[in-house]
Amino acid sequence: MATINFGGLASGMDTNSIISALMEAERQPITRLERDKGFYESRLTAFKDFDAKLKTLLERAESLDTAKELVVNRANLSGEGYVNVEADPQAVAGTYSVEVVSLARQEKEVSGGVADGWTSAGGDITINGQTVSIAAGSSLDQISEAINANSDIGVMASLINDGTATPNRLVLTADTAGDNGVDITASTLDIAFSTTQIGSKAHVKVDGIDIYSDSNSLSGAIAGVTLDLVKENAVAGETTTLMVSRDNDAIKGQIEEFVKAYNEVFSFVKTQSDSSWGTDSAFRSVEGRLRGLLVSSVGGTGNFQSLASLGFKTSREDGLLTIDSTALTEAISGDMESVVKLFAGETGVDGIATKFQSYLDGITDYVDGIYASKKESTESNVRRIDNQIERVEARLVQREATLRARFDAMETLLSGLNAQSSFLTQQMSMLNNIVGGSK
Repeated sequence: MATINFGGLASGMDTNSIISALMEAERQPITRLERDKGFYESRLTAFKDFDAKLKTLLERAESLDTAKELVVNRANLSGEGYVNVEADPQAVAGTYSVEVVSLARQEKEVSGGVADGWTSAGGDITINGQTVSIAAGSSLDQISEAINANSDIGVMASLINDGTATPNRLVLTADTAGDNGVDITASTLDIAFSTTQIGSKAHVKVDGIDIYSDSNSLSGAIAGVTLDLVKENAVAGETTTLMVSRDNDAIKGQIEEFVKAYNEVFSFVKTQSDSSWGTDSAFRSVEGRLRGLLVSSVGGTGNFQSLASLGFKTSREDGLLTIDSTALTEAISGDMESVVKLFAGETGVDGIATKFQSYLDGITDYVDGIYASKKESTESNVRRIDNQIERVEARLVQREATLRARFDAMETLLSGLNAQSSFLTQQMSMLNNIVGGSK
């Protein structure tokens, strides 16, 4: 139960207000400690945001540090519905005709239907040379589980319900399409199977050349292009035209995203200049290193040795990066090989993006990076401050109790003195009355 204090009853002073004012003065060390704690926490938030900017720049550098990621090819189709395509950097530019003659299919064997609650009398079934023993009393579901338990068979067993009076059927599907089928060579089970789908290879014609595959996804028919077959051409000889070309706009866009991420790092540092941590050496160190990487020469055999040769410029005022769009477009369309060597490097030579990636990996490392280091030191300082605040708070509780005890003692003393004064005043009054009455 909380104690209720009625201060100043004897003295007439507002002792509660006096004690509150005294305690407020005593709390000044805590105020300073909380201010220090706020500084560390705000600084950590700033470095967390800084780390996010650096990681974005790292991601953009990683998208440029290999030819496979930097070079973007575009695949266009004259029609839709028969085939989907994806072109990687190794794709050979050109125009191709594609006809889907047939799709790859997995062989399927389906059992005769059985009623709900049916159980087998038991027996053996040999599929693709593997014999599976089925116990008497097994349900269709248990037979399916027994077959699937043998991964060497090369089939998957499943159940379907066809809605008839004997609706339950066991379906055996080959794991792969093509010649690997479902070969039931012997069975003493009391269910029979029939073939509902024969396994077949995919068959396409690329520029009139017959190509066969066990999968409907073909990655070797056209160098650097993956063909995902969707459906067969309805008319023999009908083809879909595929045109593969380099997507210069997409390549330019990736480089522009790198520039944007670079500028966001410098812009963020500038926004911190008015804060208490704005002069932190980490900011200056990162800015200096990034500028150095930006103007570095890569060497190697490419015609572009630095970003400046691609039309990159930095502002003296704020360090932000700009691009000469025309120069970059001409470089990509006229000498993409040298652009790749500049960013991604070549054998024995690191490119600009590779250098950025290597440096940014280190300073954003979750153990040894800048933010990780600040986080560790901040948490240590915050723990220290919290411990100090806890100690001061404990002392203040005792201090307030002491002050209240002293004021209470003073009030008690004054109350006693007031009582004595009242008694003496009363006695003097009575004495005066006696003296006055005897005259």
